[in-house]
Amino acid sequence: MKIYLWGQRNFFGGGVHFANFSNAMKRLNFFGIQVHEVDIQGQDLQKVADHTTSQDINILFFPINENISLKGLIIKWGIFETDILPTFYIDYLSNSQLIWVPSQWAQQILLNHGIAKEKIDIVPEGVDPNVFHPFSRDLKIKDDVFRFYMLGKKEVRKGFSELLAGFKLAFENDPSVLLYLKADNFWSDQVKKTDKNNELRQELKALDLTNVKQITGQIQTQQLSLIYSYCDALAFPTRAEGWGLPLGEAIACGMPVITNFHSGPTEYLEPVKDKIRCLDFILKKIDCSDFISSWGEGGSWALASPENIAEAMLDIRNNYGYWCEKALEASAIIRSQFSWDRSVDKAISSLKEKDMITIQIDLHI
Repeated sequence: MKIYLWGQRNFFGGGVHFANFSNAMKRLNFFGIQVHEVDIQGQDLQKVADHTTSQDINILFFPINENISLKGLIIKWGIFETDILPTFYIDYLSNSQLIWVPSQWAQQILLNHGIAKEKIDIVPEGVDPNVFHPFSRDLKIKDDVFRFYMLGKKEVRKGFSELLAGFKLAFENDPSVLLYLKADNFWSDQVKKTDKNNELRQELKALDLTNVKQITGQIQTQQLSLIYSYCDALAFPTRAEGWGLPLGEAIACGMPVITNFHSGPTEYLEPVKDKIRCLDFILKKIDCSDFISSWGEGGSWALASPENIAEAMLDIRNNYGYWCEKALEASAIIRSQFSWDRSVDKAISSLKEKDMITIQIDLHI
């Protein structure tokens, strides 16, 4: 038996998920099961498919060309941010033996769309607890400046506009409070990074904010963990996430966080809900121009007001000792319950429960 992991390593959320899950999944090689990564952008996929057999398992992290015929079982990851999904995506997921989703929220969305429960298993994503860890927060700069941080694609879904408006309400141009933004990522090849940087600069200019700093360029994993330690708190008013890797990583680092308790992140926010600063929000109908036009209606997502974001940011700064204590408690929970190894444990359990995999060890002693 071979397990083929079809995806691509990159610095976006899906690529990070694929890379870390693949690294952890390769432990199965110890038990005689061969785990192979397939780079869906850098390999001849039909050539790989020709080597698959009826005994193999294919795990698709991203869609591949439908003309490529895979032999063996097919498992598809369902990662999405909206509560109404287009027919083509439901059809894509349904054309498989099993669907993995990272949260109970996502499972319920698929159930609402008519997919049978026995076909859906929850396999959460994770963090690397050795990299995203609070030990480096002791090295944080100790000065009179309070630093908030936010990172994500520069798009409406991430809540940048509400965050900037809330930050202005709370702190105006107070030089003792800074907001660092990593916002030049994008989901579409048709959108240039420079366009997103210019868009953000124009927003800052319109708000007349001088205490907001942009972080641009590619960030390595170790650099990212150091930024979590350098800054005092994460402000992450995202409207919806499939999982929300940065949020989980920040919590693992022992960073106080502000966020919406909604969509995919609720899977790992639930056990730490009393240890993070949850925002009040309303469910707002998604404007297709705000998202992916081909996605269709989309449903609704969480919208926090600038006023509520401002209140939360003031609360974190003014009661920082309290929130730091809570953050350390949350870090221990996230690192123990939501590592990539735990993610693979869930995946192996799913395969075994569905009789898709049998692990055997022959001892010649």
